Amino acid sequence: MNNIKLAWKNLTNKPLNMMLSLVLFALGVGMISMIFLIENQVQEKFDKNLAGISLVIGAKGSPLQMILCNMYHVDDPTGNVKIKDVKPFLSGRNPLIDKAIPLSLGDSYKGFRIVGTTQDYPELYDVKTAKGKIWKDNFEANIGADVAKIANLKIGDTFYSTHGFLSDGMNGHEHGQFKVVGIFQKSNSVIDQLILTTTQVFGKFMTIMTTKKKLLLKNQLTITKVMIMQKVTIMHMITIMKGTIMLPHKNL
Repeated sequence: MNNIKLAWKNLTNKPLNMMLSLVLFALGVGMISMIFLIENQVQEKFDKNLAGISLVIGAKGSPLQMILCNMYHVDDPTGNVKIKDVKPFLSGRNPLIDKAIPLSLGDSYKGFRIVGTTQDYPELYDVKTAKGKIWKDNFEANIGADVAKIANLKIGDTFYSTHGFLSDGMNGHEHGQFKVVGIFQKSNSVIDQLILTTTQVFGKFMTIMTTKKKLLLKNQLTITKVMIMQKVTIMHMITIMKGTIMLPHKNL
């Protein structure tokens, strides 16, 4: 009797043990495959949300918090940077910088963050509008696919923003009224959960708040951070090579 026949008789002699071994083997292979698939998907999503950005310049604070807030939108801004301090990056005359993209943060709607920025921001993620048009005027907004689905918003709908990032609206008062003019296509990126509008809107928020509170900060718009895309050399000094800069702003 050869080895193959001996092995087969050993397996068929105890069919329940054989079935149990096969089931356990299949489960083991399936779990390992699932772990690899999940790891690849998570890594792909993280890389996609990076959008080629390799450096964030902003107010003094936690570097990790800065990245999580401005690239993944899961944390609070670290602080403010005045526009005059980042004007050299925004001028467009620096041959080492491709483009500068401002980000203004601080308000939300039903837990979805409202981001004041330019039309270059969705282009970083190669996201197009599925319905409507790209925002142009103040208080016009484009919303991500998840925002439209969960918040039940459609083209032409209006909504009021709330100060802060909490979904229960307990973190502050209502600000301006926005109008949905466009809905982005599903991209499986951070854009799906954002509401995009103009940066000037946050300056108007500052005007409203300071007028009501009679403060001296009227019309003072500040920005929190700068992000730079691609080819950045970091040593004791930071050398900015070809790339894109993002300038996030926190609404006080």
